[in-house]
Amino acid sequence: MWLRYLLVLGLLVLAYWLLGRLLNRLGGGAGTGPAAASRRLVRDPVCRTYVTLDRAVSRTVDGQVHHFCSETCARRFEEKEAQGKAIP
Repeated sequence: MWLRYLLVLGLLVLAYWLLGRLLNRLGGGAGTGPAAASRRLVRDPVCRTYVTLDRAVSRTVDGQVHHFCSETCARRFEEKEAQGKAIP
């Protein structure tokens, strides 16, 4: 009797895994592509919080792109850069 339960459980796990792979290939997954890139988390160098790339405020300073959680953090960063104080 326990063997039947284990077999059914194993088949359910296999079906779940196969369904997940199928959905990823059809574009419904979070693995690759432009949609996955926009959901990537980036860290704000000022307040150290994480924000998704599609919601981040971006600034280019000395050819390097920085991402911020808000305009306020972006302004603070720019002020520190103008004063010559690097933010670690």
